[in-house]
This record gives sequence, structure tokens and C-alpha cells, in this order.
Amino acid sequence: MGVHYALEHPTTASAAAFTSAVLLLPVTRRALWARTIGRLRSDTAVLDSARRRAETLSHSLEDQQKEIAKLTERAQLAADEYERGRAKLVAAGNQLRRLASSARSLESKAAAVSDDIANVRLRHGGTDAHQGVTSMSRQAASEAASQRASVERHLRKVANLVPV
Repeated sequence: MGVHYALEHPTTASAAAFTSAVLLLPVTRRALWARTIGRLRSDTAVLDSARRRAETLSHSLEDQQKEIAKLTERAQLAADEYERGRAKLVAAGNQLRRLASSARSLESKAAAVSDDIANVRLRHGGTDAHQGVTSMSRQAASEAASQRASVERHLRKVANLVPV
């Protein structure tokens, strides 16, 4: 029935639809309430209602101010902790750089020892004593290289966390 009426009287149907849509808006409902049924309330009732709403708003603002103070303090503590952690990462990065440099130095010294032993072996022929020293120097060079690689890997991790 309603659809048939709307099809037969499109102007009336569109006016009813528009009026319904306007009445669904909160601003319109509030204005209608205040100018119709709201006028039947006494002035003291309106003042009491306004006073209660003002107190509620005041309490909400106080609670919100306390929450803002707490969150600001937490944010400051977090920023301080971040700075301390960042400083520790920077210091660790500097120590890792020094350690990597030391490992490179040890690696080159071990390679120099191996070269010296190889030169002695070429001049005098290889002996068992030379082989033991050669083995020790190669093992030291290998260990120094693996330590350097490990230190550089950790240094890259720190550098990714904090650009130093």
C-alpha cells in the first residue's frame, strides 16, 4: 500500500522522505525538543539540569587533566629511557669499532707471521718445527678472521638500530 501511494503521489512521498530525514538529524531533534516539550519544564528544572551537566563537565575536565599529567610524565620517562638506551648503543658501537680494528690488526699480524715462516721455509727447506709454527699461525689467523667477522656482524646490528 505505501509503495503504491508513493508511486501515485511522488511529490508527497518525497516531501515525507525529506521531512523524515531532517527529523533524524540530532540537531533538529534537539531544537524541536527544546522549543516544544522542553518549554513545559520550569526554569528551576532547566537550571538544575544545566548545573548538573556543568558539574559533570567540570569533573570530566579534571579527570582528563589528571590523565594528561600522567601520560605526559610517562612520555617523559620513556623519552629519558630511550636516550639512555641510545647512549648505551652508541657506546657499544664505538667499542665494537675499536674491537674490529684490533681484530683486523691481529689478523694482519698473524698473516705476517705466516709469510715470515713461508719465507724461512723457502730459504732453508721445510722441517717439522716449521710446520708446527705454520699451523699455529694459520690457526691464529683463522681465529682472528672469525672474531673480526663476528664483531663486524654485531656492529652492523647496532648500526641498524642507531645510526652512529
